[in-house]
Amino acid sequence: MTNDAATAILDQNEESLEPADATLRSVLGSMLTLIALVVLWEALVRHFQIPGWLLPSPSAIAESMLEWRSELVLHTAVTLYETLVGFALSIAVSIPLAVAVVYSPILQNTIYPILLALQSTPKVAIAPLLALWIGLERRRKSLLSFSYASSPSSWRPRAASRRSRRRSST
Repeated sequence: MTNDAATAILDQNEESLEPADATLRSVLGSMLTLIALVVLWEALVRHFQIPGWLLPSPSAIAESMLEWRSELVLHTAVTLYETLVGFALSIAVSIPLAVAVVYSPILQNTIYPILLALQSTPKVAIAPLLALWIGLERRRKSLLSFSYASSPSSWRPRAASRRSRRRSST
């Protein structure tokens, strides 16, 4: 079979699947796999009598979630707030910084290398330092989410700008 024939067969198969059917099959396949894994997890924990402190069963986790639901809702709201503050701060700082770095040769040579160095620093290493410098309050968590979100948004526009300049010059 030639490459053209194989491509034609693939195209026919793709046309026969409706996009909604493919999406539905994908979602159902994923959900069934997840359910099967949770059932297997429950069965293995019960069969091997694994202690709950080592590996709790899904049913024990569900019971704990029901028992602590009011606390979970409160802490989920706080975490969502801290994350959104960090992302908003990231947008407010990173986009203007990215634009400035793209259009300023001075900033490209001075700030951009620092941004790359910060991006290569593992975020796991930054978290304890933020805890020491700032404390264990909301600011630290918001700054950590800021550091996760801001680095890529600061340097990716510069790379995109360079690619578009190369294309336009060729």
